[in-house]
Amino acid sequence: MEFEIDKDIQPPYRLEARTPSGGFQPVRLARVKLNGSEVADVSWPEKPTATAEVLLQTKNKLEIELDGPMFGSMELIVRGIPA
Repeated sequence: MEFEIDKDIQPPYRLEARTPSGGFQPVRLARVKLNGSEVADVSWPEKPTATAEVLLQTKNKLEIELDGPMFGSMELIVRGIPA
């Protein structure tokens, strides 16, 4: 997934990854890369959430490596400070 940074959001930036509970089963393992660098990993049930401080560029690329059920789910959120 690629995204551009919103000019209204300022650093520090934080990536949150989690395996939610709900209608779908959580993934067993997920590794998250941002702009080519591994920034977070989660595993169910040992480590269902991860938070990491990240550096964003004007254009960014998120890559996710998943191991889980066919209809598994996880959440990724990138946050900053409103300008």
